[in-house]
Amino acid sequence: MTPTIAISTHTAFVPIGLIEAWVPAAQLALSRDFAPHWGDARLRFVRPGEAIGPDEWQLVMFDRSDQAEALGYHETSPSGLPLGKVFLRDCIESRENWNCTATHEIYEMLADPDIDQTVTHDGWEYAKEVADPPEDDRYAQRVGGHLASNFVLPSWFDPNGVAPFTAYPCPEITAPFMLAPGGYIGRRRLPDGEWQQALAREPGSRQVKPAYSRTLRRFATLAPPVA
Repeated sequence: MTPTIAISTHTAFVPIGLIEAWVPAAQLALSRDFAPHWGDARLRFVRPGEAIGPDEWQLVMFDRSDQAEALGYHETSPSGLPLGKVFLRDCIESRENWNCTATHEIYEMLADPDIDQTVTHDGWEYAKEVADPPEDDRYAQRVGGHLASNFVLPSWFDPNGVAPFTAYPCPEITAPFMLAPGGYIGRRRLPDGEWQQALAREPGSRQVKPAYSRTLRRFATLAPPVA
């Protein structure tokens, strides 16, 4: 069953009309580019005073983060449904595109709704966080007049996978489990290592991740950069 993601806003920093105008572009990127690989959803903008249904997933826009340095993250709500948060003023003041952050969270909610999906390779267990490896805004794609986050394809998580590995051009990712500059991925050494965020060797402005960030609930430490 295709979920509905209710998009609501609690920010005065970005006009409500700009957020509402972004939703159709996000829907286009989601249904045309993301859905064939990871699944689709209906995006519904919630105007002030409108109710959010009990079965609707949520993406909520705020001004300021409730977790240090996190521009956005996803978790599950008290009712057990996926919940994404995007912090618009923090994105803009950090010179990051909030459209990318928002589509990033939508994609990762759909690929791993309960934040429990993993893939094992070469003694490591990898989190199925599909937008993290090519996370930097330079790899985003303009869709419907707005930037949409890049993301990896199922071939990226397949040790025998073949190109393409990303939805939009990212020449730096040429094999499964590779990270683009500015990207990262959550992983842990099997059988009982702690979750870490493995960082690409070339840092990016989005790459400084606190433990309570987009990959919420998993990670305790940052690992050394990887090739």
